[in-house]
Amino acid sequence: MQNLHTKKQSHDKSLSHWLTYNWGWILGGAALLAVLVYSALSHTGGPRADYTVTWVGTTYLSEGEVEAICQAIAQAGADQNGDGAVVTDVVQYVIDFTLTGEDHGYADSHANNVKLLAHLQAEDCLLFLLEDPEQFQRSTGALRYLDGAIPTDVDGYECANWQRMCLFWQPEGLEHQAYLGLRALFSGEESLFPGAAILFDALTDGC
Repeated sequence: MQNLHTKKQSHDKSLSHWLTYNWGWILGGAALLAVLVYSALSHTGGPRADYTVTWVGTTYLSEGEVEAICQAIAQAGADQNGDGAVVTDVVQYVIDFTLTGEDHGYADSHANNVKLLAHLQAEDCLLFLLEDPEQFQRSTGALRYLDGAIPTDVDGYECANWQRMCLFWQPEGLEHQAYLGLRALFSGEESLFPGAAILFDALTDGC
């Protein structure tokens, strides 16, 4: 009986030890699953938005800022799905790329980073609104150059050249400092984002 009790204690300690060193992966996996389920449900619940803007910053945008972004795109964009309106989804990810595992807030930031990567894999994103374009590019490699060229995976996807990949964008009502960038589109992907380059050029005209 004592032996069984000892084995149970040993098992509990082993499980606790495993959870201690793998909680990040567990949390990330749960976040990835949640994003994939949400993406599947949102695509079957009605017409898709004409555009999706992905905000990545260290704090959330306010409701007023989201409205300002949607209004700016409604004025510059076009009805892509024929429903008579220009509708924009603003998806927000609060991520601090400078945090490490020892920092407060790292767990939430890491989970949101996993969600962002799933968002990229689902090919739902078109425009990126970024607080820190350099670190975003280093982490994801998702930005293209302004001339349409695609960065390589050398030196953090050429993140040192981030100023040639996005433009400072500050429509009225947006209080966060933000840079607008366009997704790197590879051969055959252009059809996934109708009007992408036209919208980007319209939004950044004069920037």
